[in-house]
Amino acid sequence: YATAIEEVGIGAFALLPSQTEQGYSGHQWLLEFLQAQIGTASNAQTGQCKEVMYAIAVMTERLYVQEAARIPYHGMRQVLYPDLTMTVALGGQRGRDNGYFEGFEQGTAQWYHLPQSTFLQKFKQHVAEEIRYLALASTSDTQSSTKQIDKLWPVKRLKVLPRYAISEEQAGKKSIKAELYYLFELGKPLALQFPVTKVPHQPIVRSMKLTTLTRLESVVEFVEVKEVYEEAMVSAGGMKNKNF
Repeated sequence: YATAIEEVGIGAFALLPSQTEQGYSGHQWLLEFLQAQIGTASNAQTGQCKEVMYAIAVMTERLYVQEAARIPYHGMRQVLYPDLTMTVALGGQRGRDNGYFEGFEQGTAQWYHLPQSTFLQKFKQHVAEEIRYLALASTSDTQSSTKQIDKLWPVKRLKVLPRYAISEEQAGKKSIKAELYYLFELGKPLALQFPVTKVPHQPIVRSMKLTTLTRLESVVEFVEVKEVYEEAMVSAGGMKNKNF
């Protein structure tokens, strides 16, 4: 019975017959739901004051990652961060046309691709649709062992395609792999006033963070970049490098 009600997912809760002996007074399911969403206060918190304050920012992110919370009104889009930005390094140069990298240097690139499996090592799947900017890191002019971010690329459109369906023009080289990739269509880039330096790139997931424009513009080193949307992150275990 409880499973059937949960499957409906309409936000209504049936009240059980009175269970005063258990202290629930008929609202066991509603209580369990609210505890799962909001959490419970510690004994120390409840003993110090009559009101308990919860961390609103953390609660908002935790609630928003749930599927139902992200269903928008008809004709509208719903995002938690309107300037959500993902930092990520460009792929390796091996076997790839030089013109591909020149496009990123000159601000004329139109595409960026990333293995879906790599993205899912770091973030939950729905977040990809909410990314508004890519902060792409290229090889540093002063330190070849690291990369730097000097441009922000607006995301015009996102597609999920098998790698073989992504052209040489879009990826810098052709591939026959059937693995699924995210293909970001890029707009005209915005130049950062100060580059973000010391971006790691091996494995690629080390260069991946979710942040915002304002947070990115206020730092000069990658380690200083403050992340948002922690509830949309997955475990850091099992990270592997991918050849794009």
